[in-house]
This record gives sequence, C-alpha cells and structure tokens, in this order.
Amino acid sequence: MKFIKIGIGLVMMFSLFGCTHNLRIKNLDQYQNWNYNQFNKKTTIGIIPTVKDITNKKLVKSFTEHLALLNAVAILPYHLQSSIPVDYIMKVDTDSAYKGSGWNYLIDFPGFLIWAPAWHGYNFTINHNIKVILIDGTTKQEIKRFEIPLEFRIRQADIGRTWVECGWLEVGATAFIGGFFHIQYDSDITDMVANEIYEPIGKYLAEEIKDHINACALVQLNR
Repeated sequence: MKFIKIGIGLVMMFSLFGCTHNLRIKNLDQYQNWNYNQFNKKTTIGIIPTVKDITNKKLVKSFTEHLALLNAVAILPYHLQSSIPVDYIMKVDTDSAYKGSGWNYLIDFPGFLIWAPAWHGYNFTINHNIKVILIDGTTKQEIKRFEIPLEFRIRQADIGRTWVECGWLEVGATAFIGGFFHIQYDSDITDMVANEIYEPIGKYLAEEIKDHINACALVQLNR
C-alpha cells in the first residue's frame, strides 16, 4: 500500500511539475546589428509615440534608452509644437499580431504520452512591425518613412495549460479535448516576452534607427 501511494505521488508530481517549459524565444539571436557605429554627430531626436498598449510602449521606451548610448539625445514624449529644438522628429507606431499554432494540439494529444509540453513547450508567434515617420526638426517636413519588422518564435508551457496532462490518468481524455483550446495564443506570455526582449531588441532597434538617420543626414549633406 505504501508503494502504491508513493507511485501515485510520483505520477502527480510529474503531472504538476513535469509539464512546464520555461519561456524560450528561439530566434532572438538573429536580431543583432553588427554595425556598431554611432550617429555621425551629436543628434537630438524628439519621439512622438502613437502606440496605445503597454507592450508597444515598452518597445518604444527600450530603443529610446539605447539611442542615448549612440551619441543621441532622445526626448520621449515629444510634441510637434514643442519649443525644444531637435534635429529630427520621429513619429512611431506599431502593428502587432499574436498567434498560436496548430502544432499545439499534437503537443497535447498524443504528446501527453511522452510529456511533450515539458520538453518541447507550446508554439507561439509574436509579430511587431515598427513604423517610423522621420521629420526634419527645423522645417517640420517629412524626410523618410521606414518600417522595422520583428518576428519572435516562442516556446513555453505552464501549469495553467498543462493541467490537461493529468488526462494521462484518464487515458488522455482531457488532453484530447484541451488540445483544441491550446491551439490559440496564450496572452499570459505577452508581458513575459516584452520583458525578455527589452534589452536586446531595444539595442537592435536603436541601431537600425541610427542607420536610417545617418543615411538621411548624408543625403542632406550632399544636396
């Protein structure tokens, strides 16, 4: 009887703790800009964000902080009618999309048989498209529009979803049904991803923006 209780306890332990997969962004390393040049000269940038949700506000704040490390003074938020002189004004907006995956069903069923959520995690994708309108700070005339697309391929699983793996005790019934729900995106990971990408993506975006502004400054200089 004692061994039966121990066995049941071990099964329950694996059910509760063996079905979690820490957040992993599979392709985060691809967002590195190897061009470490700074701005061609000390540059002041006024940033006008039109983003509304907290996730995209974090993205704007992240690259604003890193612009300061590239010989720039970034003012956030800035207003078009502001009396503070700047070299450039940036209007920033974002389009975001959050997706689950059909593979998540198979990870639940028949994946529950080999604890697939624990060693693989569920698949999710987050897309952010950063849209910038660059304006001359003196003339207030638009200079350039550009976009910086970001796509993050994510794996993660927590007990909030993997409780269905207890279906192993019921010949997979709950995993079979729960898998349909787990195809959808899990909004619980949104803030986790935002925190994970804050530093590396802030640096990447700042460097991309710097390259665009340096190119515009060179064109203006040669006119």
